[in-house]
Amino acid sequence: MQRLKSNRMNYLIFVAGVFIVVFVLVNVFISTLAPRGSRFFTQRLLHWVWKFFYWLAGGKGSKKILNYAGIFTLFSFLLIWVLLFWFGNTLIYLSELDSVVATGNHMPATPIQKFYFVGYILSTLGLGDFGPNGNGWMVYTSIISFSGFIMISTIVSFLLSVSAGEIQKRKVSGFIHSLGSSPENILLNGWNGKDFSRLTAHFIELTNLILEVSQQHTAYPVLHNFHSNLVRESFSVNLAGLDEALTILLLYKPEEVLPAKVEIYSLRYAVTEFLATLEKAYIYPSDNNPGPVRIEKLKQKNIPLKENKPATGLDIERLQLRRKLMLAMLETDGWNMESLYEGKKLYQEYDF
Repeated sequence: MQRLKSNRMNYLIFVAGVFIVVFVLVNVFISTLAPRGSRFFTQRLLHWVWKFFYWLAGGKGSKKILNYAGIFTLFSFLLIWVLLFWFGNTLIYLSELDSVVATGNHMPATPIQKFYFVGYILSTLGLGDFGPNGNGWMVYTSIISFSGFIMISTIVSFLLSVSAGEIQKRKVSGFIHSLGSSPENILLNGWNGKDFSRLTAHFIELTNLILEVSQQHTAYPVLHNFHSNLVRESFSVNLAGLDEALTILLLYKPEEVLPAKVEIYSLRYAVTEFLATLEKAYIYPSDNNPGPVRIEKLKQKNIPLKENKPATGLDIERLQLRRKLMLAMLETDGWNMESLYEGKKLYQEYDF
């Protein structure tokens, strides 16, 4: 029996299907391969998922539920990309009545049967109970089978890259926390009695590590949704603490005491690079006042500081804006300025 062939095509359905397929492909390949990360749709999805988990946690960074936001975001990406790609291709086949036929009797497939057919083709498994009808549909079936293989491979590569980025972020968090559990402790631990060389010895390595984390967040903004309810593993808390320690040095350190400003600014630049990635997570300077930097412990330990007033020559307004952005990063992650200065012990129990 010869296959029936109809030239009747619903171009509205066909165009809708093509639009959805192109939309998914653009989002997938930009989100996974482009050096500057996701597009508007995936950025908004990141934001909505995080807001939902933030609400579940009551805005508290110590709640364990926030740890699952990143995993859920990745699962949401995968599910939406696959379902939309599947649905878009189904619409393309639905645009013509007999684009897919049963191999046994050559009868046109129903919409559900076409949805079933497309799913198996995209999974690269393929079945013999339905097949494309005509040369054009045969070629297109081969194309989407190949594109399904590419999408699966790309998504797997994306998941592995994000996983590596999250591990790197926790590694850097632990490194910073090992230097001190608060800005003051970082400086106290780095003071050897005459300068901060015990701290500056780590500046080059920290600069490279933080720049690497910044590039990973630029390429994979989904990393912003990965959270740890432990302070020692929280990148936002430890990075803000390190930057606050650098701020104290810039404001109150006498010029004759190391480190030199060039050493501070190299590390400061790396932190600034990470702050530039916050815009993709819709994080902007907080409306709240971060308050003054705290130097009471440093004074008690007789660390040489400039008395009464901070160093001149600094743009205090820009410095305050920077600290507000740091505060916004902390608040979005469920923490606050107290989280920096409380000096939590490495293995303290947290409220789950």
